[in-house]
Amino acid sequence: MAAAAVAGVIFAVIAYLSVEPAPVIATVAVAAPAARPTDLRLRPNLPAAPPVKLVNPFDPSETFEFPPGTSDAEARETAAALLLERARQRMAATERDRTL
Repeated sequence: MAAAAVAGVIFAVIAYLSVEPAPVIATVAVAAPAARPTDLRLRPNLPAAPPVKLVNPFDPSETFEFPPGTSDAEARETAAALLLERARQRMAATERDRTL
């Protein structure tokens, strides 16, 4: 008898949950503020930012140059990727030369 009562409660809960409407989730799109034209005559004459320079740690005679505003972390990561790719190409060329 207790099993029948538990089964009845479970059935009632399942029936209630299946009738309950799903919650509505609203999304709102927010437009970015419109770009305003800039009057260059009102801007002060600021010196141009210098490019970001990074010296190759393996060859101090080589310097990598990045656009102004590049973070040090981005410069290091990009230089590391370039050096790694260069090393892979050299290794592949060496392997190719050995097999000839």
